[in-house]
Amino acid sequence: MSTSLKKMSTADKVKLALTFAPVLILLIPTNEIFTSQMRLFFVITLIAIVSFCVESIPQTAAALAMPLAYIFFGIAPANVVLSPWMQYVPWATLGGLIMAVILERTGLLARSAYVCILKTGASYKGVVIGVAIAACLCTTFVYALVVPFAALTYGIVLALKVEQTPAAAGIMLSGAIGSLLPQMFKFSGTLTMIG
Repeated sequence: MSTSLKKMSTADKVKLALTFAPVLILLIPTNEIFTSQMRLFFVITLIAIVSFCVESIPQTAAALAMPLAYIFFGIAPANVVLSPWMQYVPWATLGGLIMAVILERTGLLARSAYVCILKTGASYKGVVIGVAIAACLCTTFVYALVVPFAALTYGIVLALKVEQTPAAAGIMLSGAIGSLLPQMFKFSGTLTMIG
């Protein structure tokens, strides 16, 4: 037995065994309905899902390995596997994160967050209601303000120093609901995806 395997705890060995247990699906015989490509697809997908659940492999590695395995094993062509990256959501998310980092480094995010906190009465209830109302009003008229409101609520969470708490979740949720709610009740040519 190798030294790295000896150093692993029993829990880590079980996690690793669970991660690669879907390989046993390769023992299922194929027919005209359950093809070999379908079987390979299930194996790759289940390995990724189990590795996400038990955290046996780093999340980034598993997320990158799954589409690359689809391409490498010929389950689907690259343009089909990588087509979700050409949609709106990944690039808007990346743009919002970049904008939040830029605003945070320049200090503009903290200043705008302090102004919002003071305008809403400097209480948690006031911040949550104020952010939700401001987001509702602004996104009723301008569609593309969802990402800036995400950056603003992130700045408010940082300014209040409540990261990774229920209060932070409430502030972020009020911004999300406030900016997405008007799009549910007005007609536009774009489709709003939630979830």
